[in-house]
Amino acid sequence: MQFKADWGDYKVEHLKKKKSKELQTVINRRRPTITALHSSHLSKTYDELATKKMELVEAQLEGQKHDEERKQVEFLLRKQILELDIEIKKEQLRKLKQDNTEKQ
Repeated sequence: MQFKADWGDYKVEHLKKKKSKELQTVINRRRPTITALHSSHLSKTYDELATKKMELVEAQLEGQKHDEERKQVEFLLRKQILELDIEIKKEQLRKLKQDNTEKQ
């Protein structure tokens, strides 16, 4: 078969001729099958996803509550340590003053 470079003299009859073996393609490959998802399956999947998200959110909230409680206890302990340090400093200062008065 000869390739036509000039498309001006191409006619409908040319399209009706049989294709040569070189131009014919063999299509016998296996096509993938697509199965339709049932709405019940899809809703079940979304329901499972929503349940897992709720569990995750609840776990995160529980973790935040524990963190907040731990921070509160830590704050109270630091406050108590500072108050005890103040008491120690006051007692040391009182002893220093007492020693100074005794020396004089």
